[in-house]
Amino acid sequence: MTAKQIIQTISTKSITNNTQRVGRLLLLANGEWQPRSTFTHRVSSAMARIRDLRKDEYGNFQVECKSSDELNRKTSHKTFYYRIRPTTVKPTQVKTLFKV
Repeated sequence: MTAKQIIQTISTKSITNNTQRVGRLLLLANGEWQPRSTFTHRVSSAMARIRDLRKDEYGNFQVECKSSDELNRKTSHKTFYYRIRPTTVKPTQVKTLFKV
């Protein structure tokens, strides 16, 4: 089973913590840059949860971060965007994150 197939089988009801919530949002975005507000409106301590995704116990994902300036996005204030490139995601990482 591929990482994408595993992600698609994860239901919101089976998610047990905020790190999984943030991971699911990033993984479902399929490599598209997501603004910080995507997470902070849905999950408390979202930036800490993004850092958690980089830890071995949560799958050791390669989470990228860029500012709106770096992405040439016009915003009223500087904001940060996050993504996980799908080509870097392995099935074992997804299984570790979601404990499947």
